[in-house]
Amino acid sequence: MKSRRLLALLAFIIISVPFLYGQTITLPGMTEVTTVAPNDLLWVWLDPTGANVSRKIKAQNLLKRYRSCEVVFGDPNSTSPTLADGDDQPVACGNVSGADATITAAACYADAGSPTVTPIATGGTTTSIVTGAITCGSGAWAAGTINGTPVLHSFAANGATCSVSPCTLDANITSAGTATRYIVLRLTLLGQ
Repeated sequence: MKSRRLLALLAFIIISVPFLYGQTITLPGMTEVTTVAPNDLLWVWLDPTGANVSRKIKAQNLLKRYRSCEVVFGDPNSTSPTLADGDDQPVACGNVSGADATITAAACYADAGSPTVTPIATGGTTTSIVTGAITCGSGAWAAGTINGTPVLHSFAANGATCSVSPCTLDANITSAGTATRYIVLRLTLLGQ
């Protein structure tokens, strides 16, 4: 029994050596691919139970990930003044990822009151990202309803040139409510 374990460990080490030194091993019948197009399908073989389970994955989906952009209004200090309707945050959430990002969700949080916030895509034509102003939760998160599939395009590599707008958004306080000292608007972005 010990000799089998030792043989298995030795085989694992021998097989691992090329990977440790950055070399590539090509399996018989499997061609090596150096470039992958977004619509290429990759086949992943999963066999943890011996059931020969496999999945197909589009190459573009391997690179996508969710991230958030949060816009903060006001100050949580109890001596801070309350927010007013015009305390907006212009040109927020600039996309500098190098790829388009789709806004998939919006949520809002406030310390008190029932303020409403409207995020609007900016640059060129302005478009509301949500179907109506989001009423922020008082001490809790409240979700908004996304208007279609809004996209934030990416700034150029210099971080200052937006070739195709919108690359940013304005977070506007539609109604500050009463006694609201701070608001947090969170947008979920899906991109590369």
